[in-house]
Amino acid sequence: MANKQTDKLLISQSIEPFLNIVNKATTAYQYATQQMNKCDNATQDCLHKIELDDSLYEDRARTATQLRTIRQDRRYYKNTVETLEPIITFLENPQNKKAVDILTNVLGKIRKVESYHNNRCYIPKVIKLNENK
Repeated sequence: MANKQTDKLLISQSIEPFLNIVNKATTAYQYATQQMNKCDNATQDCLHKIELDDSLYEDRARTATQLRTIRQDRRYYKNTVETLEPIITFLENPQNKKAVDILTNVLGKIRKVESYHNNRCYIPKVIKLNENK
């Protein structure tokens, strides 16, 4: 049988992760886009070095290894951008942004109520506790 006190799921714990993702999405998207562009520039540097430098085999091999690492990093950031793009598109709609703001306010109200419930106490108005008869 379930214990009501220990099994109590706070509604705020269900809403909060969603809002955290939404709030961090814009920053993460911008960062990943910047890093992807940085990788593009580094790729061009490596390709130009291979193309224009009369370097030894070892130097070209080292540059190719760098190029591989840069391309793998770029793939990671591109995957991040593609994953976050639907959230960013969602947030670009003013109605959706407003809905997220309203949900944030609702979360605050729910936390306030949950805090009240957790700290609830009763102060007797007529009967005195620990009164000897």
